[in-house]
Amino acid sequence: MGRSRRWTIVVAAVATLIGLSLLVAARPAPASGLSAADLRGRVLASAGMPYSGYAEAVGSLSLPVTTSFSSLTDLLGGRTQLRVWFAGPAQWRVDQLSLVGESDTYRDHDGTITWDYERSRATFAEVGADGQVRLPVATDLLPPELGRRLLSQAQPDELARIGQQRIAGHAAAGLRLVPRQTGSTITRVELWVDEASGIPLKVQVYAGAGSADVSTSFLDFSASPPAERDTAFSTPVGANLQVERGLDVPGLVRRFAHGTPPPALAGVARNDQLGALAGTDRIGVYGRGITEFIAAPLPDRLAGSLLSQLEKVPSAVKDAVGIHVAVGPVSLLLATASPTRSAWLLTGSVTSSLLNTAAADLPSNDGGNP
Repeated sequence: MGRSRRWTIVVAAVATLIGLSLLVAARPAPASGLSAADLRGRVLASAGMPYSGYAEAVGSLSLPVTTSFSSLTDLLGGRTQLRVWFAGPAQWRVDQLSLVGESDTYRDHDGTITWDYERSRATFAEVGADGQVRLPVATDLLPPELGRRLLSQAQPDELARIGQQRIAGHAAAGLRLVPRQTGSTITRVELWVDEASGIPLKVQVYAGAGSADVSTSFLDFSASPPAERDTAFSTPVGANLQVERGLDVPGLVRRFAHGTPPPALAGVARNDQLGALAGTDRIGVYGRGITEFIAAPLPDRLAGSLLSQLEKVPSAVKDAVGIHVAVGPVSLLLATASPTRSAWLLTGSVTSSLLNTAAADLPSNDGGNP
């Protein structure tokens, strides 16, 4: 067979494969008979289900902070590429890919190991308290993690079925969540779920009538358990090994801040169901589901650093209470310190007006009224 003939066959084969993949993607997903409540139940029950795949998350929230909060800016203000192998809650691996390198996180019963290819450095961190307050990390943007979190406290009257989609070659049932709570900045959340496993394959969060402010979706997905070799970390020869001992922002609050969030702020009760989430009485979580905000006293040095950054934001509004910034569904208020009260950070998916009212209820340093 001549060379030109062989290349003709190769090209024809490639074209056929491409055509077949497009047909699979375009094939309509079958209708689903599950109710909205049943679909939510399947999502919440999928927490231990194994899966693997490749997902991309896109955020349009250009948060106006750097330094201590830079990880938040990177995650919610750009494109995050993730490859995941999930054998269970205590055995998984997630690779975060970028144009400049790759960072892999492995989890086992002892803790997590983060492998930085560029620096040839492995960092071990012991398992912390379940649900402990922390800044978001890349794994939180995986559709299964984000979807379950957003649906965790949704009420039946907030849920409705929407049309099917085919995500990563799988038929996915659609579900919409519209919050009923006053003061929410999120207008709706839409999810598409693999019915067989209950695993969310695509999640979109909206703060208005336009495009999604945060969107995450699998482009490749399998509900089969990953091989053990895919989730096990083997230390490369010559790697730099270290143990994570630094404090993140919530850790600084727990150790150095003064003040305790009260039982209610702006008429919104502290969420007792999330009591274990805080891991400390220094950080209060208020509201429910996708309409929540936190309140935390800040150490002076951290408050000063955040204030200097927020003052440079063109859209920031400064008043007698403090400085306000709103980006998409995220509102932030740094209530500045006074002679009787520490600086406080209030932020969440609620309006600036609600945060302003909440600031008036913040306690003094001795635990008394403002």
